Amino acid sequence: MVDVVYSCGSFAVCIKPRGLVSQGSEKSAVTLLEEQTGSPVYPVHRLDRETEGLMVFALSQKAAAKLSAAIQQGDFSKEYLAVIKGRPESSSGIYEDLLLRDKLKNKTYVVSRKRAGVKEAKLEYTLLAEKEESYASVMLDLNEELGNGVAENFARNIATALGNKTTENITIISSSSS
Repeated sequence: MVDVVYSCGSFAVCIKPRGLVSQGSEKSAVTLLEEQTGSPVYPVHRLDRETEGLMVFALSQKAAAKLSAAIQQGDFSKEYLAVIKGRPESSSGIYEDLLLRDKLKNKTYVVSRKRAGVKEAKLEYTLLAEKEESYASVMLDLNEELGNGVAENFARNIATALGNKTTENITIISSSSS
């Protein structure tokens, strides 16, 4: 079951739990919501499997087109609140990376050069709170539509700031979007 926090004739806003895919499998936020409503629904965006947060679903193809256009025009933004193991060096900053989506592996990678299929990504962060030096609460703002890869992008940048060669010790423990 997917909790619906708001619904009108055009769209519904639901809480996608952590561990559930947004779409594309037998058990996804889309299929569960369609079972609940008895009608087709159209996800306006996706969240990573391990991300819990609000998702917007259009209730018609026309509404989906309008909401998708709003995202493309920058009228709709995604922000993430994350609790991380590790801490960024500064209390705020901007990370810019090149991301490549591997559709076969369903994974996004940070790459070093621009080529076919690579997207430029800009991610702003603000440190909200920290517990000692090992845990921090961070607000992430995606200035570009990254698709999957928010966690990988942020973890890699924090690891680099801490002087680590890998992201092994940097973990986004939980995150939600709004």
